[in-house]
Amino acid sequence: MAVVLAVPLLAGAAVTRRQTSAQKPSRAEIHIIQAWYGDPNGTGADVTAKVKDAFFRGDSIRVDPSTFTDTAVNHHKVLWLKYRLRGKEKTFTVPDEQTFYFTSLLDEAPSPNTYGLVSAMYHNVDVATQVRNMLARGVSSIPVDFSAYGISDPAVGTRKTLTLTFKLAGGDTKVLTGQDGDNISLRALFPVKEVPQLANGSFESVDTISFGTDFIYVPAAANALGQPGTFTISEGILRPFQLESSIRADFVEHTGRQGSMAMWIRPAKGRQPMLLWEEKVTVQPDTDYVFQCNAADISDAEALFATIVLEVGTARSKPYLIEDIFKWHEIRIHFHTGNSKSVHLKVWRDVLPYGADGGAALGLDDIQLIPVKGSSR
Repeated sequence: MAVVLAVPLLAGAAVTRRQTSAQKPSRAEIHIIQAWYGDPNGTGADVTAKVKDAFFRGDSIRVDPSTFTDTAVNHHKVLWLKYRLRGKEKTFTVPDEQTFYFTSLLDEAPSPNTYGLVSAMYHNVDVATQVRNMLARGVSSIPVDFSAYGISDPAVGTRKTLTLTFKLAGGDTKVLTGQDGDNISLRALFPVKEVPQLANGSFESVDTISFGTDFIYVPAAANALGQPGTFTISEGILRPFQLESSIRADFVEHTGRQGSMAMWIRPAKGRQPMLLWEEKVTVQPDTDYVFQCNAADISDAEALFATIVLEVGTARSKPYLIEDIFKWHEIRIHFHTGNSKSVHLKVWRDVLPYGADGGAALGLDDIQLIPVKGSSR
């Protein structure tokens, strides 16, 4: 049974257009235009599709390298959003290692992220407002210079100090200082976990073939992958796959940056698993990690499929069947190291559960091992 409450207006009262427009907007009025994740100084990747998907599926998204591909390893990162609310385009930045709730965008002027800044004193001048504005723009370092704050030199001829005081999550207080000419880095606020470096996991070095594989390397050249059981590394698939009549010239490595590299593989047809990539890497004991890669089916025939499996030691992910072509898929497995100080990582092209030959040509890119925040370190 539905209950409807009728509330009469007071005598002389009227609902005006002004009052109606002043009501807080609804979630349906938020339109995500663009999202970018990376170093505020410019190294990062477009994550619009992933943020839009999270927005439509739920109320929040976790901002950290286990959610997005880390293209600025060991750098402090932010999530930058461009969105439209009631016809106005706005921007918003979210610091790394936080859970962002989309409803925070409903305010006409959402509170900027200022990392818990309590005070900012330059010599004897309060510059907290100026520093908060810098932080809200997503800068990763604060210059120590009176001209950056739009003030006059408070002590000509002397070298002055900027003192920043932050109240961090959990109640801890952190004080950062710097003198004229310095830049105070925000990295001191967020101890960055050192990410295990995989040998050429992003395949940016064409000549570094330091990983294990069942495939034979051939240099990137016209028709390089004409023979099954070969792979190459190049900045695009058009040259090494000129034999493929339907290959899209605009399909590049998974972050969409023309000129970046990826591993392109021509599996042999058959029913046996084949090792695409493997490496042993040092890890921290008693730590949670995410092992992930990006894979794509780049065959010229819809009838060919690819099945990818990730392996960490004796643990294996569920087979990930890629049925669509020219689309990157992020595949991941979560694991805990226990007492181990090293792990053996593998990416397999697995056998299919039915009679198809599984001879799909593959793209493999940005293989990563990412520590998960909150693990014992």
